[in-house]
Amino acid sequence: MKIRQHFDTATGTPVPDCPHCIGGYRALYLDPVLGAVFDTCPTCLDNCPTCHGDGLWTDACCLPHLVQRLYADHRLTPLICPRCHGITDLYDAHTGTFRP
Repeated sequence: MKIRQHFDTATGTPVPDCPHCIGGYRALYLDPVLGAVFDTCPTCLDNCPTCHGDGLWTDACCLPHLVQRLYADHRLTPLICPRCHGITDLYDAHTGTFRP
């Protein structure tokens, strides 16, 4: 995903940083299981055409470790968008349902 260039509306000069995000991602909330949760900045990035912007990211170092930790600790399996690699849902193996 390519980050859009921002411009000052008064002067038309490029602005180096978006006031809403860091590197195209913005913090949403702190989840007790996932930790810090982020989504894409609607100002800087277009929504993923596959998940339509539903993908979320965590502060985990890498996706395989996150998947392993979620299942081992909580019996949760993340559903991952094949295009942007964001988590679109969590399946709870204990109840056989999706986590809200």
